[in-house]
Amino acid sequence: MSRDPKIRAQRHRAIQKIFEKGYEIREQKDLVKLLAFEGFDVTQSSVSRDLRDLGAFRRNGLYELPEEHPGGSASFAQIVEYVTGGQTVGDHMLLLEVQRGAAGLVANILDESGWADIAGVMASMDDKVLILTEDAERQRNVLSHLPYTDD
Repeated sequence: MSRDPKIRAQRHRAIQKIFEKGYEIREQKDLVKLLAFEGFDVTQSSVSRDLRDLGAFRRNGLYELPEEHPGGSASFAQIVEYVTGGQTVGDHMLLLEVQRGAAGLVANILDESGWADIAGVMASMDDKVLILTEDAERQRNVLSHLPYTDD
């Protein structure tokens, strides 16, 4: 697999086209095979990184790419359907539980939202998102906008 940014960008475009054509990707090896058919020599680990970079998530056993909205970033309101729970963790942090495989997508949406109350966001590999705030007041403000959270 090439680390050349141009080739990576071509591969990302090829992945997006595969999804646009309606292929159902249940496992990363399915995407490896489809990319090989398109002329890309990739491994499962490179496909895993590509899916992460593209904000892919799993829903109902299938990989999906986030929908693009005007401005090129996903709408903040989209995270509502992925959040399943959450709690405060100290005065400056919130820990969200999200649908399995959606942590990267939710973290990306929050990060790109430009929400001034959020100082930073970190995602686990599958179902947790840590939101960092500068103080308890900002934490409460973020908490008040998120579904399924407990104080």
